[in-house]
Amino acid sequence: MPANRERDAFEYATRLCDRLPRCLQDCREGVKLSRYGLEKACGVSRDMLGRVESRTYIPTVFLLAQIAHGMGMTLGQFVQKWEEGDEQVLSRLRAEGNPSEMSD
Repeated sequence: MPANRERDAFEYATRLCDRLPRCLQDCREGVKLSRYGLEKACGVSRDMLGRVESRTYIPTVFLLAQIAHGMGMTLGQFVQKWEEGDEQVLSRLRAEGNPSEMSD
């Protein structure tokens, strides 16, 4: 059944990538920052922030950490908000005892 796990992992990553732009924009607006303000707070250019928010660029963990810090969050807090829509999938994986399950 590894093929199913691989497919599940791919689908999970795809869903996260689909949600990233909206999550970033919602978090940024939630802390009342424009792209310019976030650029000043984290050192990531407005152009790059725009590319992430328009889903033309998938950022590295390093870049996400910078962005999260600029919004006053840890990377873990940002990822938690980002993953909120996948609680059903995570619950199913926990119930199955999947060795690669994610902890809270």
